[in-house]
Amino acid sequence: AHSAALVADGLHSLADMASDVGILLALRASRRPADDNHPYGHHHYETLGGLGVSLLLLITGVTIGDDAVRRLLAGEDQIPTHPALWAALASLVAKEILARYTLVAARRHNSPALKSNAQHHRSDALSSAAAALGVLAAMAGWAWADSVVAIGIVLLILHMGWVLLKENSLLLLDTKPDQRILDVGAADFNGDG
Repeated sequence: AHSAALVADGLHSLADMASDVGILLALRASRRPADDNHPYGHHHYETLGGLGVSLLLLITGVTIGDDAVRRLLAGEDQIPTHPALWAALASLVAKEILARYTLVAARRHNSPALKSNAQHHRSDALSSAAAALGVLAAMAGWAWADSVVAIGIVLLILHMGWVLLKENSLLLLDTKPDQRILDVGAADFNGDG
């Protein structure tokens, strides 16, 4: 359909699907009971799954970004066709539904891996919205807008990847929460907040 933004969105979706498989495997491994080698259980497997999602986001972002920047600099922008717009809009609706469902499951199970995956789905929905806008702008005569939106999607992907990498790394290292969070928690516990 001649849309760099839609290609970026599609690769983001492919990374999302791969992360779903990784998260399911990590969740299965994390539910195993404690044993001689893991006296505290296997719950860190879930955090490793979240790290895997973040690394996948970062790799996907760099790959897509390289292609989008090359297209923009070379002036290889094309005018997308209507199927690109319909695909982006359908993708937006489906991904937002999936993000909300996964976030509910993450809260119900108190799962950092599912929370990471829900945020990944949300970023995927946002990238679909951006892709639709880029396609519309390119169809309106600004052909470069499609590549610019693809680069914007890359920045979103890289930001989400970095945030998730940081959060899951801190969890894996058993880092103490920020003092402000502990103070609020203590105030709530004592009935002061």
